[in-house]
Amino acid sequence: MSAPCLSQRAGVPRLAGAPGRAGRRAALRCAAAPAPVAAPVAEDAWLAKNVVPLLEGASAPGPLAGLRGACAPALAGLRMPSTRSEEYRYTDISPLLAAGLAAAPADAPVDAALLEALALPEAAGSTAVLVNGALRPELSDLSALPAGAYVGGAAGAPAEALALLGAQSGARGGPFAVINGVLARDALVLSLPAGAALAQPLHVLHVSTAAPVGGNGGGPTLAASAPRLLVSLGAGASAELVEEHVSAGSSGAHAAVCVAEVALGEGAALRHGYAARDAAGGCHFKSTLVTQAEGSSYSLVEARIGGSLSRHDLSIAQSGPDTVTSLRHFLLAGAGQLQDLHSKLVLDHPRGQAEQLHKCIASAASGRGVFDGNVKVNRLAQKTDAGQLSRNLLLVPKATVNVKPNLQIIADDVKCTHGCTVSDLSAEELFYFRARGVSYDQARTALVYSFGAEVVQELRHERLVARIQADVQASLAAAVAEMEWTEDGQLWVQYVSSTPATRLDVISLQERLDQQLQQRQARETGICPVREGLYAQCLDELIRQVTVNCAERGLLLLRVRDEMRMTIAAYQTLYESSIAFGMRKALLTEAGKGELEAQVVQMEGSIKDLERQARRAAPRGRRARARAGWGDAPCATGRAAAELGGPARHAVSHAPPWPQVAEWKLKCEAIEKREAERRESEAKKHKEEVAYLESYAKQLKGQIEAFVTPPKKGAAASAGGGQAVLSAA
Repeated sequence: MSAPCLSQRAGVPRLAGAPGRAGRRAALRCAAAPAPVAAPVAEDAWLAKNVVPLLEGASAPGPLAGLRGACAPALAGLRMPSTRSEEYRYTDISPLLAAGLAAAPADAPVDAALLEALALPEAAGSTAVLVNGALRPELSDLSALPAGAYVGGAAGAPAEALALLGAQSGARGGPFAVINGVLARDALVLSLPAGAALAQPLHVLHVSTAAPVGGNGGGPTLAASAPRLLVSLGAGASAELVEEHVSAGSSGAHAAVCVAEVALGEGAALRHGYAARDAAGGCHFKSTLVTQAEGSSYSLVEARIGGSLSRHDLSIAQSGPDTVTSLRHFLLAGAGQLQDLHSKLVLDHPRGQAEQLHKCIASAASGRGVFDGNVKVNRLAQKTDAGQLSRNLLLVPKATVNVKPNLQIIADDVKCTHGCTVSDLSAEELFYFRARGVSYDQARTALVYSFGAEVVQELRHERLVARIQADVQASLAAAVAEMEWTEDGQLWVQYVSSTPATRLDVISLQERLDQQLQQRQARETGICPVREGLYAQCLDELIRQVTVNCAERGLLLLRVRDEMRMTIAAYQTLYESSIAFGMRKALLTEAGKGELEAQVVQMEGSIKDLERQARRAAPRGRRARARAGWGDAPCATGRAAAELGGPARHAVSHAPPWPQVAEWKLKCEAIEKREAERRESEAKKHKEEVAYLESYAKQLKGQIEAFVTPPKKGAAASAGGGQAVLSAA
């Protein structure tokens, strides 16, 4: 049988999702016949060292030979992803790359007691056991399957189901889907014809065995397996599938690269349960690819607890109208665990429904949870109802979750919501449990499990739910215990009692408090950590006694206590910051003290220079006064020397110059004042003289004009006389 083409584009089949140089699409040529495939030459060093050697001499059934031949060329140009790739930005696969791979034997023995403990009563007669990716018929029980249903290997699967093998992984798979395609020994096929239904769930149990110690130059070695699952439901068919991944022993030295392809016909319904419970140290990579036809329904309930490195790539395409998709995820990241979920949901048709709930708990500082959920509502998907919610719980400091919910809406008439929350356990809820006699560990476990119970309970199988609950308790075993202390070489643990306190209990509590204060030599006043701790324990005991009788009153007292502690912590922080500020200022002052001392020395030198200049200027000042004719009296020292008959000049020369300078300044000011008054007086006199001369000049001018101008005669009596006067003039 010829293998189908995985993807077609312009006549050339291609593989999507390779990151990096690993992100380019590698061509996959479909094999015309299941001819032997030569081992490719991989460019990636890790693939060339660990994956390619596993292909040499490996055989696969005819239907998978075509798939291997299609994936082998893609493996040659594949690059293992790193954190530099956006798809693996928060997923560090270095634990896998640091280890070597060894082929996991398909015929490895499995303890019958383990299989009996993992059996589901609801799936009696409908259980398929895969050991290291290979179906083991002697360990499986498929006697209760209805007529027309097929559950088994790829060799006897219906042709219409095998036609779907590799179609979705080639078009939407990532690098680990390529690795699965070349390493898969077989594929478990679930095929239901149109209208068929499974009366009971199909339990698919994946068992992984650990690799032997050594064989990798002293480094870790992981047993590699590639389980592959193909589900094909005809129109109107329905089934429930429960996948459970476990380790054969306590060692998780194995790497499982899983692929599940699901094709749902019109009106088909599949309820898919997926539980990953690998042992610590295991690497688990799973790719789930789903295609839904018109009116189909797909429901996924996922719970991943175990392993050290776990990643689930979920890709769903709604290929018809009126499709329904429900996704529920619960992830617990304990010490040294990385739990990653990358989901892509594409809605291309109207009246589609999609709901996704993601819950993650990081219970250790070294635990990390990653969620990258993408819901894309295209233009033709009108009347779509889609919702996405991510809730994350961080139980300890430094625990990390990287959450990226993404909702892309291109259509107009839709109803879409999405949200994300990150928080810790409520202190009031913990106290409520502890006040009723529940230990701290049990209270945390109950609250954590109730956080994930909304998802886990939907698995609906009591034994599977109980196993997951036990895994949660084991993962939380490293949580903070009750108050512990060591006394006289013995470890003491204090638990909370739910017994109501009597009057005698309160009196005994007071006596024990006084006794402890004396024995531990607590200070009566001032700050004393011993006294503070004892009184804090006493207050907690009083709150417990009150809470036993009235929970509401106890919770109110708890809030008051927490507020007091917060206030004290705030004052303590303020005090510490003020101390730090004072120390910083003192250091800065000490650092600037040298500069100030240098400035003082410089200023003292400047003063001495000025004094020398003043002393040199004193004789010149006396000579200047003598030339100016100042008749100033000598100073008191000079007069005293003159009265005693000594030389006055010699006495004055030894007097300090500063009084003389002040005296000279006063004399200069007096001279300037006298000169100003004199100039003002002379200016006034000059002004008066000018005014006088101006008035005198005017008077002289009038007199001269009077002498020069002849006097006027009287008017003539007649005209002739007038003419005579004019002519005479």
